Amino acid sequence: MLLAAFDGEKYIKEQLDSIFQQSECDVIDVFVRDDCSRDGTSEVLKNYSLKKDALKVLEANSNTGKAGFNFYELIRYVPPDYDYYAFADQDDIWMPDKLASAVNLLKGSGSECYSCAVEAFWPDGRTSVLKQNPRQLPADAFFEAAGQGCTYVFTQAFFVRLQDFVRSHASEIAKFEFHDWLAYVLSRAWGSKWYFDPVPHMRYRQHDNNELGARGGWKSIANRLRKIRSGWYKDQIAIAANLYMSAGGRERAAIDVYEKCLRKDSSFGMAAVFYLLMYSRRRLSDRLVLVFSYFVRWI
Repeated sequence: MLLAAFDGEKYIKEQLDSIFQQSECDVIDVFVRDDCSRDGTSEVLKNYSLKKDALKVLEANSNTGKAGFNFYELIRYVPPDYDYYAFADQDDIWMPDKLASAVNLLKGSGSECYSCAVEAFWPDGRTSVLKQNPRQLPADAFFEAAGQGCTYVFTQAFFVRLQDFVRSHASEIAKFEFHDWLAYVLSRAWGSKWYFDPVPHMRYRQHDNNELGARGGWKSIANRLRKIRSGWYKDQIAIAANLYMSAGGRERAAIDVYEKCLRKDSSFGMAAVFYLLMYSRRRLSDRLVLVFSYFVRWI
């Protein structure tokens, strides 16, 4: 289990409790890297590890600045000897069957990668199920991840390949902010089968410090538009497409999208916008935001 922590004092103990209370799991080791938190996270982790040997706390010499970069450090570090690997955020709550369900579905479907729906919940008591879109399209990984990265579970074989790639392509991923998006890019490049579980197996906490969160409401849309306008999203798309090529992706339809509108010497063109609008796995509101951004020349 890989858990990236930063200023997580308020919720991280509850998350760790839910992980270590998983059913039907013989051994669970959690590798957590505290990204130089400014609150009491390190003390919480120290005290927890004194009671639970299975919690392995990595020392951090500097702050990476992003959860994804913190995860890259974890991916480089963890030993490649476990049957399955999973990502975890510091502030969620896992249902008792999360890991067992993932492993059983991976085995039963012959898949290497897994993600599931989540139950988002807010401090005021509101809840909402965020579903998975199981439809995969040739170039979908250029534009989006498979879903919430905190639900991902991998077989050993896939994780070892992911780890090797992160270690050997440090310069290429240095500006790519999402470890979960990278995992999905590589799965598509390598032809790895992905299982999308429509059943929620974790509670996805929503609060002011979420890096992305459930993305509901006009405030969330305004924040996304602000980031898109800065050129950030266009840059991330370009990096994702180039990482797909670096990983050996060769699906003809994906290469066509890359050649027409995503190469370094190409502009983000109408063909990419048409792809986003008509074929993307993203929900309609997200697609419309991106199309609007194109027509006002933000991407």
